[in-house]
Amino acid sequence: MIAVLCFASCFAVVFPFWLFADRAPYAYTVSVLSLAAVLIVYAIVISFIKNLRGKTGEEKKTFWFNFIRTLSITILIICGILVPFVLVLNYYRIAALIIFVLLFVAAGVIGFCVKKR
Repeated sequence: MIAVLCFASCFAVVFPFWLFADRAPYAYTVSVLSLAAVLIVYAIVISFIKNLRGKTGEEKKTFWFNFIRTLSITILIICGILVPFVLVLNYYRIAALIIFVLLFVAAGVIGFCVKKR
């Protein structure tokens, strides 16, 4: 009985999503990616609110400095992976190697030379 209820509830949840993905793959992709982006932004905003609540001005400056430092390192690493990938696919292998090394060196400089507050 429980197995039948589990199967029926899973079918009732999954079947509409499968049908939507099968009939309109572009719309399904856009809606799933949009939902994921909204959830990520929501999590970041809630994190900011929790981290900044009840802090003094100097603590807020320290938080923002550390956030920008971490964000810049993350962006450099993501670009250090994606940009060379695209360049290699377009047959610019030397440029890809140079950019790969430079972006990771820049991330290392920010990571090790710019100290957290």
